[in-house]
Amino acid sequence: MTIFPSNLCGVGRDGNVGVPATMFDTWANLGNLGGWTLRSLASAPNGWIYGVGTAGNVGIWGTGGWQTRDAPQGWALKSMAWGPDGTLYGVGMDGNVGIWRNNQWQDQGNLGGWTLKMLALDSLGRKYGVGTEGNIGRWVDTQWVDSGYDGWTVDCLAFDSSGRAWCVGTQGNVGGWNGTGWYDLGRYMGGWDMAWIHYAPITE
Repeated sequence: MTIFPSNLCGVGRDGNVGVPATMFDTWANLGNLGGWTLRSLASAPNGWIYGVGTAGNVGIWGTGGWQTRDAPQGWALKSMAWGPDGTLYGVGMDGNVGIWRNNQWQDQGNLGGWTLKMLALDSLGRKYGVGTEGNIGRWVDTQWVDSGYDGWTVDCLAFDSSGRAWCVGTQGNVGGWNGTGWYDLGRYMGGWDMAWIHYAPITE
């Protein structure tokens, strides 16, 4: 039975990358790709994979490893996310939000007064924030409102191509949203403590 969608991957608490091996109810460890200890991953609209290291550094995955030449620079980041319209958002080490424009980060401050761990955007462009207390809000107009994704304190939120939500709890556990709550996928994780989960859309 397929538990995880294709093109789902994760970052473990040691900064290593894993992919699901559902046949064996476990995750395959790809190690510290390119020698980087990662904090988070993001996918650009053109399919490029971006990694954010634990020092806030950003790289683009290419032949031979991570390269920084074309990656957005200037901030130490926790995470990055693209909206469906191609807008690139970054969350800085202080939990503030930046928008990448004209080859620089434009500081949007602490949106709605929240200090964030990360941002996630669904296929409709709705913006979700994970606060430093593990709470999830949805951005509406000028404020955060109840996201509806309640029940867990989380470190990370992600959406797959069907719009289904996934999360990483603050204990390193992974959950899938079943319409009314999170269900724990621990028995399929092969003992992994996860830090980040990422769905990379398949591009042609």
